[in-house]
Amino acid sequence: MNVRGDEGPDAEDDDEELYRDVNINLKGRDIEMTDVHTTQVLEDTHVTLTPVNPDGQQHILSVSSQFVTSMFNPSPDAAVQIQSDRLRDKDQAKNEDILNKHDENIQKIIKDQIKEQVKVQVSKILPKIEKTVNEQLEAKV
Repeated sequence: MNVRGDEGPDAEDDDEELYRDVNINLKGRDIEMTDVHTTQVLEDTHVTLTPVNPDGQQHILSVSSQFVTSMFNPSPDAAVQIQSDRLRDKDQAKNEDILNKHDENIQKIIKDQIKEQVKVQVSKILPKIEKTVNEQLEAKV
């Protein structure tokens, strides 16, 4: 029994697994490895700072805030307008009903007046018609 650790064929297998991802393109050559930590010196570059109008930024924030507020809280004017539109539409519908009933009543009154005028005219000309028909019948007999 091996108490000290992996040795023998199992240890070689573990080593192969451990170093399997090593670059095999070296083809057995020894290559000098260098430290990967490098430093890079950057030269100072000229930077131009353009001042930003703080009022402009404040204006943008204000517009954004107003937009969000208006989206979540419709203005009272909009609610009043919606209610006004509903009331106007309701009143217009009532007015149309009243106008339609009024028109029907006027048509009925006109029809009744025409009937009455026809009766009056017929009663005036009916005796003349009867007289003419009687005269024609007597002439033939």
